[in-house]
Amino acid sequence: MLLRSTCGRELRKLALDVPKIMDNWVTKIGYPVVQVAEVDGGIRVRQHRFLDTGPAAPEDDETIWAIPLSILATDSDGKASIDRGVLLHEREQVLQLDTSKPFKLNAGAVGMYRVLYSPGRLAKIAQAVAMSNSIFSLEDKLGLLLDTLELSKAGYSPTSSALTLYNIFRDEHDRQIWQSVADGISDMTSTWFEHSDIVKDLDAFSRELFGPIVNRLGTDYPDDEDIDVCQLRTAAIKQAANAGYSNVVDHLTALFSKAVETGDDGCIHPDLISIAYQTAVRYGGRKEWEAVKAIIAKAQTPQIGNAAMFALGTTHDKELQEETWSYIMTKARDQDLYIYFRGLQSNPTARRFLADKFKADYDDLCKRTVDNFRMQYLVQFALSALASTKDYEETEAFFKDKDTSTFKMALDQALDNIKARAAWVERSSEDVRQWLESRG
Repeated sequence: MLLRSTCGRELRKLALDVPKIMDNWVTKIGYPVVQVAEVDGGIRVRQHRFLDTGPAAPEDDETIWAIPLSILATDSDGKASIDRGVLLHEREQVLQLDTSKPFKLNAGAVGMYRVLYSPGRLAKIAQAVAMSNSIFSLEDKLGLLLDTLELSKAGYSPTSSALTLYNIFRDEHDRQIWQSVADGISDMTSTWFEHSDIVKDLDAFSRELFGPIVNRLGTDYPDDEDIDVCQLRTAAIKQAANAGYSNVVDHLTALFSKAVETGDDGCIHPDLISIAYQTAVRYGGRKEWEAVKAIIAKAQTPQIGNAAMFALGTTHDKELQEETWSYIMTKARDQDLYIYFRGLQSNPTARRFLADKFKADYDDLCKRTVDNFRMQYLVQFALSALASTKDYEETEAFFKDKDTSTFKMALDQALDNIKARAAWVERSSEDVRQWLESRG
């Protein structure tokens, strides 16, 4: 977070109007992105308002923030230091810096702004970050990953930059790093859900990254294991399963079969209950789907019940998807509707099916949620993961003559999500496709 006292001292040194400039952080909507360009003898830094929808128009880009740049750099001996005295308090500044050595703005990722590097510089920073004796902290690594993904999604940089980072970080061992990588790839897979060639290659890339982690850590959970190792294993197993890594799929489906046969879920580690159910239903058939449906009726704990409700929607069988919807409309409790919706939304083969069914049965669903605010969750899960301009236009038209007062915020967010995802797909499909294909 930006510390008022520290920033205020730096502003006073520059004889600037502290209250006026700090007011921009407190009262103005949004935050900046700092663009870094290399010039002779240093770097040129330039600030703009960051928008999820892409570079701001001039009329939306009038705010100037006072930004502490916190430049992490190395000297001729390779010793690292952080210059916390550099403050970007105008639109653009040129700073002296030896760019032949590793450097990074926003050291420790403490500033509330994003940093945009050129793809070439980003790759160099990533290579330095990934070294075993790296001068960069865990916070630097996480900040770099998050900035790169968000800047890619918003159209400031190519999405291939994020994929390049994930590839460079393949030898990392930290659980938080891998969770960030998993989240990023999952975000892409979800957004390009109707582009089978891209999803296929993203899954292959995911298996390549997470398969070795599962092989190294195994699938058992020792009692005395460090919590970070436990969480890393779980994240790797989930990502590998979703990407179709055969060893993990076989393991999880075998655990599910054993649990069903014995009537005891004790053979499945609690962290794997949900992904085991999902994997069994996704790669199985009616037998597994019926087994999960039976578990819903007799679940002894909320964890088991919620996992089964979610998994019911992960089937890729069209007939079973229809039966899932029939079950939702006739048997599901009103308070559980959103869980079933989440399961269908997570399923790329059922996502459009869910949106169509939601619209077809909208009146009945409204009656089931009239006395509460659950409709906002149904709107969110039924619609927000769609990803085309046509989806945006059809969704907007569908609600045009309806009373949306009880879920207006959720609907607005869903429409914003659809628009952003559609723009990402439109802008970056070829970039992502080329990067994936270039790997051979």
